[in-house]
Formats: sequence, C-alpha cells, structure tokens
Amino acid sequence: MSSDLSHMGASRGRQREFRREQLLEVAARLFAQRGLEGTTTKDIAREAGVSAGLLYHYYPSKEDLLVAVVSHFDALSRLRPLLDGHLEGSASEVLMRMLRGISTFMEEHRDVMWLCMRAAGRFPTVAQALRQTREQMTELLASFFQGRIDRGEFMPHDTVRVARGLYNVLAMEHLEKAPGRSDVEPMVEALLYGLVPRT
Repeated sequence: MSSDLSHMGASRGRQREFRREQLLEVAARLFAQRGLEGTTTKDIAREAGVSAGLLYHYYPSKEDLLVAVVSHFDALSRLRPLLDGHLEGSASEVLMRMLRGISTFMEEHRDVMWLCMRAAGRFPTVAQALRQTREQMTELLASFFQGRIDRGEFMPHDTVRVARGLYNVLAMEHLEKAPGRSDVEPMVEALLYGLVPRT
C-alpha cells in the first residue's frame, strides 16, 4: 500500500513538473511574441489549456512568471559546456570554437534574450539574473585566457576586461542585427593579431 502511495506521489510530482514546464514555455513564447505589456496571465492560461487559478497557484503574479521564465532559460548551464575543454587545440582554434558556440546559442534564443533585456529595466530580479549570467560567463572566458597566458600562448593582459568585452559585443550584435548568426572570425582575428599590419 505504501508502495502504491509512493508511486502516486511520484506521479503527481512529475505531473506538476510537466505543468510548470508547459506554463513556462507558453509564457516565454507569448512574452517574446507580444511583449510583457501585450501578454496577460489569462492569455497564458488559455494558451496552455489551464485555468487562471491553476496558473496563479504556480505563479502568483506576472513578475513571478517572468522571473521563472528567465531562471528556466538558464543560459549559463547551457553555455558552460561550450567553455569546457580549454586545452584541446590551439588557442585560436578553441577561442573560435567557443565564440561560434556562444554566437549560435544567442541566435537560437534571440527572442528570449530580447525579453530579458526589455524586462530588466522594470524588474530588478530579472536585471540581477542577467548580471549574474554575464559575470559568470565573463569568469569562464577569463579562465580560458588565463590558462593560455600560463601556457605562454597569450601575453599577459586584463583577462576579465577582455572576456567581458567579448561577451558584451556578441550579445549586442545579436540584439541589434537582423536574425542570422554573427560572424565571429573577424572578431577573433582582431583580438589575436591586433590592428597593426602583420609583416
């Protein structure tokens, strides 16, 4: 009997988790399509096929739902694997591979990035989540640069500033330009070889 109750409890837990995921996916899509102001919680509930009461049970306000969407997006955990394996290949090959991966990720999630950027001005919790992601990505990129400095492949430099600049440039390019992956090769070339003509 206790086994049956345990199974039922696990099943209900999976159902709740599925429902949360569904609500977040619908909310992210509608927020990206219509904007925060143009999307109501009733719209989200209707699109997800649930009652407004159930939506409020999980997310009491639109801000709670928005913060949950941003947290569920969790860019850092999705981008972290792109920055692993720092020692496999030459510095230029690894840097190009990492930046291409980040660029592709940003292109694929451009709508959610726009949503987060627009919401950050109104919701401090969203702004904090964006800052945290940016700083953690900066740390990961900076650790790559420091590792290559230690191996003598890069000359000493302010790794944090360079890493932050690279991440910010990629993000702004994807937010400002028309859809289509950003070309990272010129960026890597300029970073590695500078602007002075090579002889």
